[in-house]
Amino acid sequence: MNYKTGQLVQLSLKDGREYEGRVISIKEERIIIKLKNGYNVGIFKKNVRDAKPIKEKPVVKNENKKPLLNKKLPKLTILHMGGTIASKVDYELGGVSPLFEPEEIISLFPELSTLVYIESKLVSRMLSENLRFSDLNKLVSAIKDALNAEKKPKGIIITHGTDMLHYTAAALSFLIENPPLPIILVGSQRSSDRPSSDSKSNLMAAVHFILKSESKGVFICIHESSSDNSCLILRGTNARKMHSSRRDAFKPINTEALARISLKDYSIEWLSKEENQNKAPKFYTMNPNLKIGMFYVHPSMCKEELGGILKMDGAIIIGTGLGHIGLNDENEFILKLIKEAISKGVIIAITPQTLFGRISLNVYSTGRKLKELGVLGHESNMLPETAFMKLAFLMSNFKKEEIYELYNKNLRGELSMKSPYEDDYIDAD
Repeated sequence: MNYKTGQLVQLSLKDGREYEGRVISIKEERIIIKLKNGYNVGIFKKNVRDAKPIKEKPVVKNENKKPLLNKKLPKLTILHMGGTIASKVDYELGGVSPLFEPEEIISLFPELSTLVYIESKLVSRMLSENLRFSDLNKLVSAIKDALNAEKKPKGIIITHGTDMLHYTAAALSFLIENPPLPIILVGSQRSSDRPSSDSKSNLMAAVHFILKSESKGVFICIHESSSDNSCLILRGTNARKMHSSRRDAFKPINTEALARISLKDYSIEWLSKEENQNKAPKFYTMNPNLKIGMFYVHPSMCKEELGGILKMDGAIIIGTGLGHIGLNDENEFILKLIKEAISKGVIIAITPQTLFGRISLNVYSTGRKLKELGVLGHESNMLPETAFMKLAFLMSNFKKEEIYELYNKNLRGELSMKSPYEDDYIDAD
C-alpha cells in the first residue's frame, strides 16, 4: 500500500495487533498514525501484514458560509502566546496548528459566536519553556493596546502553554498594577484532537467568568479535577503547576481559589473574597538583560553550582524547612559565597521548598545568619516562581533600597497573613 499523509487506514500487524488511525507522518522505515483516542503510534513498515485504506464520507464544505462575528456583543480580546488551547489537528504537520483569526477560533468553538465579539492577536508563537523577559514585555504591550482600543473589551484571555503559565501569571500580576478588567490565562493539558481535551471547557469557563463577574485582576482558569465537572479561577500569584499531564494540574497554594465555574451551566460559585481596586492601571516592564538565578538546596551542594550566584544580579534560594541551607563547617563555602555575592550587590531572597507554609529566619541559627547577611524572605510564603518574578519586577523598576523595602510587602496578593494549610509557629525573634 502507498501511504498518504492524512489518509485513514486499518493496519494488521504480523503479531496479531490491529490499529485504525490517520497517517500523520511517513518515514523511510515506519509510519506514524494518530489513533481515535488522540495518541500517536509509530509502526515499522516491515511489521505490517496487511494495510487497507478506510473509505471516508465526503465532507461538504460551504466556502461562502463564515462564522458570525456580532459586534453588538460584548468584546473579548484573545492574545496568543502559544500552547494548544486554541489549536486544531494538522495532519500535514503531524500535530496541531494554532488558530489566530477570530473566524478560526469560532469555527473551533462555535458557541462563542452567541456570547462575544472576538478580537484576536498573535503575540508570540512559542513553546512556553522558551519564555524570556522580553516576551513578557511584548505581552504587556499587547494588553495595553487592547485596553486602548476604541471599543473596550469586557475581558482579556491569554492562551499559553501550561509549563510556564504560572510564571507568566505571576509576572503579569506585578507588571500590571490595578488591572481594570479580568485578564485570564488559559491553557490545556490535552490537545484539541484528543477526546479528553480540556481546551474547550477551560476556554468557555473563562469566557463565562468574564461575562458574569466584575472581577479585576490576573487569573488562571483550569480544570478543578480530572473530571469535567468544573473549572477553577486561580489568582495569578498563588497558583502552581503540580502535575505533568493531569487536566487539574494547577492548584492554589497557601490560599483558596477565587471561584468555581460549573461546566454544566457555567454558574459561578465564589470560594474567597474579591478585592477589586477602582484605581487607574499602571504598567511596568522587565529589564530583558537581568540575570536572576534559582538555586535549589540539597545535600552535598558544591561550590561549582552555587558559585554562579556571584555572576547574577539577583537570586532565589529555594531552601528547606523554614528557610534553611547548610552552613556548617563542610558547607562553610556557602556562607562565604552568599556574603560575597551580597557585598557585590547581588540581591538574594529565600523561599520554601515545601511550597505550603512560610519562611521564618528567626527560629534556627542558620536562618538568623542568612537574615543578618541581608537575605530577604523572612515570614514570606511566596512560591519560588512568584518570588522569582517579583524580584525581577522589583529589580527592573525600583532602586536597591526600595527593593529591600518592597520585597517583603504584599503587593499583589502574593503574601498571605496566614494560609489555610499552616499552623502557627513560635517566632524566636
